[in-house]
Amino acid sequence: MLEKMFRVTLNVKRDISALERQVFEKSSAPLVRNILIKKRNIVVLKHMFQPQMSVLIGLENHMKRLFDDEIEAYFEDLEDKLQKIITDIAILEEQIVWVEDAFKSMIDIQTNSIIKFLTIFSAFMLPLTLITSFYGMNIDLPFQDTPYIAYASMCISVAILWAVFLMFQRKRKI
Repeated sequence: MLEKMFRVTLNVKRDISALERQVFEKSSAPLVRNILIKKRNIVVLKHMFQPQMSVLIGLENHMKRLFDDEIEAYFEDLEDKLQKIITDIAILEEQIVWVEDAFKSMIDIQTNSIIKFLTIFSAFMLPLTLITSFYGMNIDLPFQDTPYIAYASMCISVAILWAVFLMFQRKRKI
């Protein structure tokens, strides 16, 4: 049974390594699900094997009394293997927490990039909104009788929007 658990922990290590690569390559809902499933599996392994150590020690003490230390080496070997499995599970638990933190950091970076773009966009739209709101009032304003002021303000608006678009595209390439 313990030999099978070594293979299980090795498979979980491989799965965590694959999740690490996926975190830095892409971020999606299935990746979150996979991380949470691995985290749950590691917790199940931990809860399966930690109580077994006390059972094994109790069994060893009982067998020592019955067989006068003849099988002590056998139980020490089992204890060492079980301790190694418990240590591997603790390391896996730390690794999956690290993968989850890395995933959250990648999502935060993406969110910050989007918020930055929206902030820049709204900062450029503020003067345009201010100008159009003044010319939408029912009061006398400069250039209101000029027939081309509407076209000029539209051209300025389009030029500002185009500049924001180009700036954002340049930032994404970096």
